[in-house]
Amino acid sequence: MLIAVAGLAVIGIGVYHIVKGVTRKFEEDLQATGGGNVGRAVVVTGVAGYVAKGLALVGVGVLFGWAAIGADPEKATGMDGAIKQMATLPAGTVLLVVVGVGLILYGIYSILRSRYASM
Repeated sequence: MLIAVAGLAVIGIGVYHIVKGVTRKFEEDLQATGGGNVGRAVVVTGVAGYVAKGLALVGVGVLFGWAAIGADPEKATGMDGAIKQMATLPAGTVLLVVVGVGLILYGIYSILRSRYASM
């Protein structure tokens, strides 16, 4: 039961990241220094990064839920297990490339964000 709750929590966090990326709510977290506008690169990497991070977290949450349903805690894996499972899907390679590029963009966004975040 605890694994199912953990899975639902991780899925919820993943959905939150997807919504935050798609709706560009992350821009509210950025406070431009000197009143300037946030650059296009920050917005593009933020949208793609948040969505990819959210999809990866949803994948992990689904695996936790799968382990809970099967009553086999050994099936519960982390991000690496979600990635391995994703690779077995028919379009798994394409999905992995999209998520991988998105996570790289999230990293770039995090670096770019440091210019705008309040300290």
